[in-house]
Amino acid sequence: LYAQGTSKHVRAFNCIQRSHQQIFETYTTVVLSGVMGAISFPICTALSTFMYAVGRYQLSTGYAEAAEEGGDASKRYKYPLAKFMWYGFLCNVLLGMGSCGLIIGGKKTVG
Repeated sequence: LYAQGTSKHVRAFNCIQRSHQQIFETYTTVVLSGVMGAISFPICTALSTFMYAVGRYQLSTGYAEAAEEGGDASKRYKYPLAKFMWYGFLCNVLLGMGSCGLIIGGKKTVG
């Protein structure tokens, strides 16, 4: 998945590749936990999913600009909202787990 070497172009390619791969690593979890969380906590889940989306966009933009500047991936959090991707991700997972707990415990019915 990653290019081998230490040249400027290899580091730039690997920056973009890492951003792309990270989307696939988190997207499925965000969607599934968002669907489950929306059953019991629709507004909070919508807000945390929006927070994830804004943070994901900012993080991808930071990765792309880091690639243009020589492939220094440590600059990916250059935008202040980039860290919100992780807050949105964590909130979605917790809301999804909470909703599943309510459903399993019989305190919330589906439908």
